[in-house]
Amino acid sequence: MQAKPVQTWLVLQALAWLPVLAIVSAGLLGDPLPRKVLHACFVGIAISFAALVVVLRSWRTPADLVTCTRVALVLAAATLATQAGRIEWPVWILLGISLLLDVVDGWCARRSGSSAEGAILDLEADQFAFLTLALLAFALAGAMAVVFVLPGLRLVKVTAYGLLGVSAASPRPRSGDNRLGKVWCALASALVFASLMPGLSRPLVNGTTLTAALVLLWSYRTDLSDLIAAKRSQST
Repeated sequence: MQAKPVQTWLVLQALAWLPVLAIVSAGLLGDPLPRKVLHACFVGIAISFAALVVVLRSWRTPADLVTCTRVALVLAAATLATQAGRIEWPVWILLGISLLLDVVDGWCARRSGSSAEGAILDLEADQFAFLTLALLAFALAGAMAVVFVLPGLRLVKVTAYGLLGVSAASPRPRSGDNRLGKVWCALASALVFASLMPGLSRPLVNGTTLTAALVLLWSYRTDLSDLIAAKRSQST
């Protein structure tokens, strides 16, 4: 894998999406978000992810194909929900299937062998799934803007790595066991997914998304220490 082109793409992608999140969360595009804005965001996510697949050349393994499928499913479900103006049970179940595929692509990677490219693709698929769910929660379920903390943290992290000259083209800037981080991320995803359950009251939606944001903030505290350690190792 050519680390520098991947690093550059990840940072540029983060810098492109951060202002979008800021504008959307500030309500500058309308409250509730117009359908055309949501559709434009979903198209942007599809283009960003497809470009990353090309940059990584990650389309040749079973795990990569499952990762691509789950992003396609979450975007399809989000588009259906946007068309209907609400989240109905069939769409919610489709979203759940797309999240469960995260387990399947991990299983495929263990069975057929994992790669650095596949690990990055999986991480970015998580990021785009978070972003899509956050947009749905904000636009259709009445969630507060705090829900954008979830995708925003990853974007800020990647940008910080790029500005400090630390490689963002990996799940973590230093080697180590990332299983606990995956658990926290999966829990946050499950909470946002739960907030989209049809018929859920707005207080429960906001309570669930706030809990998800706190869970991810707790998880990202270790990423901050990783960043500091990586920067120190570069300067020695």
